[in-house]
Amino acid sequence: MLIKCIAITIPFIFSAMTHATQNIEINLINPEKTSSILLTANTLKISLLNMPPKERDDYKISVGYNFVDVKKLTQPTFTKDQHGVVAHAQVDASGECQVTGTSGTLNPTLQKDIWDAATPEKIQEIYAEAKKTWIPSDNTKYTKSCLTYIKKSTTYTSPNIVVPTGYDVTAKVNYMGNTVASYNVVQTKKSDWMTHVGFTFTANRGESYYSEKALDSDTYTIQAQRNQSNTLYSATALFTYPVGYFGSDNFAWGWTAGLSASSDTIAVLIGPSIIIKKNVLINLGMIYQEFDELGGIYYEGQKLGSSPIDSSVLTTKSYKPSIALTVGFRFGE
Repeated sequence: MLIKCIAITIPFIFSAMTHATQNIEINLINPEKTSSILLTANTLKISLLNMPPKERDDYKISVGYNFVDVKKLTQPTFTKDQHGVVAHAQVDASGECQVTGTSGTLNPTLQKDIWDAATPEKIQEIYAEAKKTWIPSDNTKYTKSCLTYIKKSTTYTSPNIVVPTGYDVTAKVNYMGNTVASYNVVQTKKSDWMTHVGFTFTANRGESYYSEKALDSDTYTIQAQRNQSNTLYSATALFTYPVGYFGSDNFAWGWTAGLSASSDTIAVLIGPSIIIKKNVLINLGMIYQEFDELGGIYYEGQKLGSSPIDSSVLTTKSYKPSIALTVGFRFGE
């Protein structure tokens, strides 16, 4: 049962750790000159919407001391038929400007209109017209490809930009040297530590032994106990340092250290945790605690003669690492 819980928890925790990125969308049509953004993640991405493909080289993004050059798209080579109508758009091998639909490649006239557009307002106009013109009642795959192409070719998303913990920075979008959008990126104020109490479920690495009497004689031998529990339970105090938030303040991940105690042992644990609305914690970590093992002077199958030896005498305790799943709770907030 514990193994199944761990198998479910591992992707959840590591997904949160790798998705602690906040995306900021900036519409280039009437962008806000000055505004504030609450940053709840370790890193951010900036997406520029309604960007004319042929103007991409003229846009620059800066976040504090991080500067991002907008990646250039390869412009298709357009050819016309005998009537002067755009009939074909030759794309490069990467196929960045090509979307395949039920009727073949994307409408070349639409591609040409997008590449001729010089302003974000023109891009929006093309999208509105395409949405009105190319959406039939059956909503075909080809129609969706048209709209997908417009969004894909007129949207730029930056790589991850790391913002130093504890610093507020300014994110700017420049076009031909002029600032078209400016945002004060303010980080959420995170408490240094969170404290939770809960229960830890530990994979049992201990081995219990007993004296077994032979069926055909009065001789006892040492045998392993086969029906012992695979999971140990203990109460735990947990101390977590939040490292990243994702989506909002309601979800965070951090590194947790804990002290666990049961009726006969104490243990320490460490590992990554998911914190849900500050009050619920799920931790998957490494725990170091005492487990039973066969004493050094004994071995399994050893004959003891006619007198049995108590199980507590046969075993000794030693500290070993193991895997543990912990659920913690915080009250009062």
